[in-house]
Amino acid sequence: SAGNDVETFAANRAGVVSFRDADDLAVGTVLGTVGVVTAGSNAALQAGTTLVIDDDVNVGAGSLTLDAGVAVTQVAGDTVTGAGLELLGAGDVTLTDAGNEIATLAGNTTGNVRFNDGTGFDIGTVGTVGLTTTGDIQLTSAGAITQSQLLAAAGLELLGAGGATLSNAGNAVTTLAIDKGGAAVSYRDSDALTVGTVNTVGLRTTGGSVTLQTAGALLVDDDIDLGAGNLTLNVVGGITQGPGKTIAAAGLELLGTGATTLTDAGNDIDNLAASRAGVLSYADADEVRVSTVNGTSGIVSGGNDVTVTASGVTGDIIFDDLVNVGAGTGTFVAG
Repeated sequence: SAGNDVETFAANRAGVVSFRDADDLAVGTVLGTVGVVTAGSNAALQAGTTLVIDDDVNVGAGSLTLDAGVAVTQVAGDTVTGAGLELLGAGDVTLTDAGNEIATLAGNTTGNVRFNDGTGFDIGTVGTVGLTTTGDIQLTSAGAITQSQLLAAAGLELLGAGGATLSNAGNAVTTLAIDKGGAAVSYRDSDALTVGTVNTVGLRTTGGSVTLQTAGALLVDDDIDLGAGNLTLNVVGGITQGPGKTIAAAGLELLGTGATTLTDAGNDIDNLAASRAGVLSYADADEVRVSTVNGTSGIVSGGNDVTVTASGVTGDIIFDDLVNVGAGTGTFVAG
């Protein structure tokens, strides 16, 4: 009932649990019962205002639905475990304890969503299909993040040591930021995308390769630094970078169609490869090799002009693979 009004809720019951409260609600300890345990059945908790996880929630093979009018939070050390987690309601959702362990995440909210899981999870279906919010989404995991359904948000921030494969063609975010480890990350978007600031500034890994695929223009509006990793940009539309915003990686692979203008002199990649139908302009701080990056060898521009500039006393351009500009003009300027 929407008129229920308790401060603390606890349950240990081998069956479906559903409780609705008029205002603030905490999952805690009542008499001898600690948190919520359902022996594998589903649970749904709805609070009119704020919902706080202040003791563990474990639904085993069941799914948990959290629905709050203002916010969902959890106290450090108090975790959520289940096969599925569905997030509903309004306001921010902050479930950032690394001890959380769910298999599938879904939801439809109007606030920022921050979720951490220690072992990896899938964006899928838990009642709601996919994960959608009008705010930002922060996903953190030491394991792999995958998806079987789309996600949509103003901003997407990917954190943690594990890899991420978010390749659903329906994904729709405006701004992407990444701070990951050595595992590979791939993200696909249904339209234009900006590499920018979503708490984290820009895109960085400790050697993990990154693939970005978009069906619209891509703007590099904050620095990208992948260390020994490769960067693949597969874009239908223009690729540009903001003033002073640079790309550093072992290799840069350019795919798709449209003009490419990556002419900041601070860019620093070792190997350049492209199979992209459009005018291509690239500048580098020092030596660059036209070589093989992933499965792409050399530069093929579909008959469009190509300009590569390498600066400084070490600014050589080395051709390890062929360049084919067809009816276009190739201009290569070494320092």
